[in-house]
This record gives sequence, C-alpha cells and structure tokens, in this order.
Amino acid sequence: MDIIHIFGTPFYFIEYAIAQVAALQLYKKYKQNPEQTLTRFKKALALGSSKPIKEVYEEAGIEFNVSKENIREVMTLIRAEIAMP
Repeated sequence: MDIIHIFGTPFYFIEYAIAQVAALQLYKKYKQNPEQTLTRFKKALALGSSKPIKEVYEEAGIEFNVSKENIREVMTLIRAEIAMP
C-alpha cells in the first residue's frame, strides 16, 4: 500500500498526532468535569477558524502542547485507562 501523504503532504500525519493529544487532554478533562468540558469544547468549536489554533485549544481548556511533559501526562492517562478492569 502506498502512502502518498508522506511525500505530498508531509505534515498530515503530524496533525493527526497533535489532534490525538488534544483529544486525550479533553478526555481527561471530561472525566474530571463532564459538563464544564463539554461547554468549553462547544465554545471552542464555535470559534471555527476565526482564531489561531492555540486560542481554540485554550478556549477548550487544553494546551496546544506536544512537549515531552505533556505527552508523558497523556501516556499516564492511557496506561491508567488500559489497566482499568
């Protein structure tokens, strides 16, 4: 199977990874406070592309951050979820 994205649009896969980190941050927030998280997420979605992505993430209550520390935090969440009975 050929994957032309790597050559035609090389940042395509990176966007998937960034979106996955954001989704997991939202999931963590949702587990802590579902109602507030949904409210903030809807406000962020309403911004559409009217604001820079960093501001959209902030509106949702998450960070546009793919640092080692943030990835570690997300991985801790994933490990805990997998370990749940």
